[in-house]
Amino acid sequence: MAKFRCVLSDVHNVAIMWNPLIVSELEHEFGLPIGTIMTSAFGSEIGFAATVGRVHHEDWAAELAKNLPSELVRRWLSYLGDLNHEYITLLRSLKSSGIRVGFVTNATSRLEKEMLHHGFADAADFIVASYQIGKAKPDAEFYKFAITKAACSTDQILYIDDDPRFVSAGARAGITSIQYVGNAKIYEQLAEHGFDI
Repeated sequence: MAKFRCVLSDVHNVAIMWNPLIVSELEHEFGLPIGTIMTSAFGSEIGFAATVGRVHHEDWAAELAKNLPSELVRRWLSYLGDLNHEYITLLRSLKSSGIRVGFVTNATSRLEKEMLHHGFADAADFIVASYQIGKAKPDAEFYKFAITKAACSTDQILYIDDDPRFVSAGARAGITSIQYVGNAKIYEQLAEHGFDI
């Protein structure tokens, strides 16, 4: 039987998948170098401010449209990702078995819209989002908050994230941390940690 009583899961590129072709095709259509959208959106001071809740999502989008074609920004932000149905089913199964499940993610205030659109809020017992707490991964304070919210000791928490930087930060916070690389692998990883999947 697993020693873990809580699973913390990232959202973006784990529970919600982002098709990189959506971004690259938009950049090609508007004659922009590959990487322009993501660099403009998140590689800036206002991008970070939106991630930690100092700027509302709509204000961040308006600022972004000052530097990029407004139609490109509108179309990019209209894409809400694709739900990873199999993974969400797995989380629901863990939750129903008595495991406490929490989503822990860096996100702007659009997260609520994304979760409502995809309809998976019920897969978790709680959510820790950067825009709500004013701290973002890999900040140690983010993990402290998540651990407190989990209401479990650190040795009873398993953390799943696709970003190796954040996986390392989770490990530094004292929780068992694994990198999400796909649905097939996550079953193996959970089994290795004692989960009866």
